[in-house]
Amino acid sequence: MSASSTWQALSKTQHRERFWQRARGYLHAVDRGLVPLAARELSRAVGAFPLAFQGDPPRLVAVLGLWPDRNAFVDSQGRWRGGYVPAHLRAYPFGLTASGRDNYQVVVDTAAEALQADRYTGDPLFTAEGEATKALQPVLDFLRQLAQAQIVTDRACEALAEHGLLSAWQPQVQVEGQTYRLTGLEHVDEQRLNACSGEALVALRETGALSLAYSQLLSRGQLKALAQQAEARAREAQVPGAEQIFGEPDLEARIDWDALDLGDDPPEQG
Repeated sequence: MSASSTWQALSKTQHRERFWQRARGYLHAVDRGLVPLAARELSRAVGAFPLAFQGDPPRLVAVLGLWPDRNAFVDSQGRWRGGYVPAHLRAYPFGLTASGRDNYQVVVDTAAEALQADRYTGDPLFTAEGEATKALQPVLDFLRQLAQAQIVTDRACEALAEHGLLSAWQPQVQVEGQTYRLTGLEHVDEQRLNACSGEALVALRETGALSLAYSQLLSRGQLKALAQQAEARAREAQVPGAEQIFGEPDLEARIDWDALDLGDDPPEQG
């Protein structure tokens, strides 16, 4: 979540007169090189981009760029060019921000273009009685589920740290003949994991940390996917329009990104 002051806690008092439209595309994520993930997303995320841990306490993140403020999976037109969109990006202009351990708060980006609508072009956020509207309620339900899943994931990350299984990670990525080193990340130390006692493995399994650990290790193979996306964005910058000629198929033509789902199956075009 961006630390920008334009993000505010969603309030039925402060935002009652605001109207919104569903965001078009993912230009709002162009500066999000690291995005939080919940464990329930792992079945799809592990094959889409590298996963890592960041912060203290550590949190699971999707590594989406060579720098924390640049997303290689969003092209110049705002289209998502990967196989999966992290849940934290799908509810925009709404989102979650951590406010203490085991607590997340719903926030809204008041500067978002999607929130500049009026009563003729958008949907109200709240009714005259201060209740969430039918348009907003599914998003709030989705964010509530995401917050619950994120709390479970955070605890699993803390369990990995408590067992001494996280260590600094500075993977190298080759893009157009140049080597980039990612910094500020941690990953699962495979040797330490293999050396864990049976009792420790049971404790890790009970918290969900064991599956999280193996997923992170498996996702390291997606550094190549990250490099490919970074190369595509570099090519796009050099030759405007090149992505339409040489890029990947437009995934938005066959995937319903509006489906707010945290289940095991990806949303399909209906």
